[in-house]
Amino acid sequence: MLLLGALGWALLLSGCSTQSKNLWTLQEELDGASRRVEAARAMESARPAEAGQEYQRILLASKGLNEPLEKYQEKLTADLAALQSSKKLILRPDSLAAFIHHHARMHGLPVRARLGLARLALRDGQRAKAQEHAKEALELINKQEASRLFHCRETIEAYSLLEETYSKGGGAGKSLLARLQRQVVGDYLKSEQGRTDYFLMRQAYWDAQDAIFEVSNYVDRINTERELAAIDRFAMVTAAFGQAMSVVQQTQIDSALAKSGGRLTPEIRSIQMNKMVMDYSLNNLRAVQTGHGGGLDALLNPLSNLTLVSQLVDPKMGVNPFGIIKDFAGDAAQLDPGLGRAAKGVQQSADALSDTRKKGDPEKTKASAQDFIKVFSDFQAKVQEIGGRP
Repeated sequence: MLLLGALGWALLLSGCSTQSKNLWTLQEELDGASRRVEAARAMESARPAEAGQEYQRILLASKGLNEPLEKYQEKLTADLAALQSSKKLILRPDSLAAFIHHHARMHGLPVRARLGLARLALRDGQRAKAQEHAKEALELINKQEASRLFHCRETIEAYSLLEETYSKGGGAGKSLLARLQRQVVGDYLKSEQGRTDYFLMRQAYWDAQDAIFEVSNYVDRINTERELAAIDRFAMVTAAFGQAMSVVQQTQIDSALAKSGGRLTPEIRSIQMNKMVMDYSLNNLRAVQTGHGGGLDALLNPLSNLTLVSQLVDPKMGVNPFGIIKDFAGDAAQLDPGLGRAAKGVQQSADALSDTRKKGDPEKTKASAQDFIKVFSDFQAKVQEIGGRP
């Protein structure tokens, strides 16, 4: 059970009431929790100590909220099935997390609190503490694959904070890598796919609202009438809920296959290639970490960012990813002239991948992407070790 008292969410315990809170009420409480975070941010300048205390309370209240989307969906489905036969069973306070938009908002509360603490620490000159909080925010985002796209702006802010702390603390190379991460996520947001994903996320919200309407009506009828008609509505309620979930759970490949009637279209081959490149990138990331005795910061390795990996092979995912990467390599070489040859290798590999991608051959693009990943991964490991100020 998730304790949410500090956020104004009621602690709902089985047996303490015969009333089941409907999802509208839980949504209003989530709105209130979000306003608490916004209010804490507004206090940062005039009352930093109070803001810090509020952020800590938010973190404490959100401590148990760490399960993937699918788990919350399973719980809510089971609760709805049980509700029709029990006068005491009530919906859990984390029931809203069964819907991807609300799942992202709920997981965003501790992310935003961590960023607030990072800002306060940086304001006080506590760079190490600011880095710790910013990295915690990124780790929270990366743990929840389903809601990662909802937190692009928080990701950008976290890397901006890391960029500033490393810049002031003599970590010029790490500052450059943090800037690169910030830039590639921003590039995705401006891309065709970024705009498409934004509208898909908005659609997920409205789909959830429709399902919440059905579920809440069902719960209200159980609470007020306890009549057989309410039980008869259960099939319709779960159907609406299931439809909202299916939009979230359907993978790109399944969707494309459905559209093509099962034929292996170029779009599907591209998606499959994208996945293979991602797998290769993650395996390479682990190998590089091991090769350096675990001393590298994985969060600073751009290849740990699946958005960037997608940008390498999918033109719709970015506007100018290769230009950003080439500029990064050039800036790193200026910081450490000894990296000049390696930087040129990264730039040439980026050009080769860009040219290969334009020709539209998935297999050649995959091979070129793997070559680039190897060259770039070795290069970024060296950049992490550059000291001084940018």
